[in-house]
Amino acid sequence: MKTYQEFIAEAKKCWPGYKKKGTKKLFGKTYNNCVKEDIELEESSTGEKSRGRATLARGRGADMTRQERTTAAIAKKAGLRGTGKYSTKDLRTRARDYTTYDSEDTDDDYGSTEQDHFIRTYSSARRAAKGERLISKMKSAGRTPSGMTKLKTATSSESVRREKDLKKQMTKSGASKTGRVHTVDIMHRDSDVGKGDRNQQMERGRNFIQAIKDTPKHLEKAGAKKGDTVIGKPTAVMPGEDKKTGEAKRAKLYGKIFGKRSSKKSNKTGLMVGKVD
Repeated sequence: MKTYQEFIAEAKKCWPGYKKKGTKKLFGKTYNNCVKEDIELEESSTGEKSRGRATLARGRGADMTRQERTTAAIAKKAGLRGTGKYSTKDLRTRARDYTTYDSEDTDDDYGSTEQDHFIRTYSSARRAAKGERLISKMKSAGRTPSGMTKLKTATSSESVRREKDLKKQMTKSGASKTGRVHTVDIMHRDSDVGKGDRNQQMERGRNFIQAIKDTPKHLEKAGAKKGDTVIGKPTAVMPGEDKKTGEAKRAKLYGKIFGKRSSKKSNKTGLMVGKVD
């Protein structure tokens, strides 16, 4: 028969799966502080961690945020991959920016017709798809009477379609589907050029054409390597310029720097895709 002291000692033990980690006081009495035991995970030669029969692959479950799981799932359906099958490294790697714009004083650029290169480098195609908002849970649903944009929840299938289109464009252009992706935007410094100011508009046009010619040089400065994917969104840049005509002109110029096999502008993504030669 157990003594009173033995009975109390046994009662103070932690239940299975838990271990004692100090004590705590509750209502003036001292109790064991029982915490859940850490189950050691054994790492296999393939880099996966196992616990009994269950396999815990990196980048799954608790290792990924909800947004990362959504992005990874959509990218997987579209056929885009990151730095590894289960890795979240590319999703967590911040894009690196490069720009030729070197003035922080906007007054210095008032009326300027100069063009700047803005190049953003992503670690993978799925990271680029996320960064360029091809993966989005919201979409435009018109405007309110006050002019504000209305948003509504978009289905994931829309994001999958946009990503599949990006992959198709990459395949056609001969660009890598798993390497780094560089987005290129060429922007004028100042938008306050009058519609009737023909001289400044022509100067801006000449500067834009020169900026197109300089793009390969700036891609190299941004760290782009041969075979890397390059994407861009050609848009009209002149005040009063017809939107469709302007986009077509820009797309033709972009085609010259995106390689001979560069894709046409996609209606789904609004992007042109090429590769670094």
